Amino acid sequence: MEEIVCEGMLVGVVPDPSFGRAEFRLEPGELMLLYSDGLTEAWGGVSGREMYGDERLADALAGCVGMQAPSVAERLELLTTEWLAGRPHDDISLLTLQAPPRRGSPPHHRPEGPGGSASTGEPGSP
Repeated sequence: MEEIVCEGMLVGVVPDPSFGRAEFRLEPGELMLLYSDGLTEAWGGVSGREMYGDERLADALAGCVGMQAPSVAERLELLTTEWLAGRPHDDISLLTLQAPPRRGSPPHHRPEGPGGSASTGEPGSP
């Protein structure tokens, strides 16, 4: 899993915002998840006093290996809804993008990345 941090002003707050540009290349079958901080900063759990956090998100994504992009988004929505347990929360936005698989080839595997986690290149493995 590779994390790319993007910071900036909230969309819709400034009348004439400027946006940077970034390019990413996904290998066949790889998935990219774009999400707002409302996902990782969602307060919930048994006590309602724990943030969902990056580690819990990484664990959730590890459980999505082999899933297609729409199923990954649906699974994350379900897990977050369960985590929140009906409590008030910030808005949560997420978008999954997936490169089409190469025909007739096995899933792409990347060597272990800098964060110590390997990217399998399969859906659900950023």
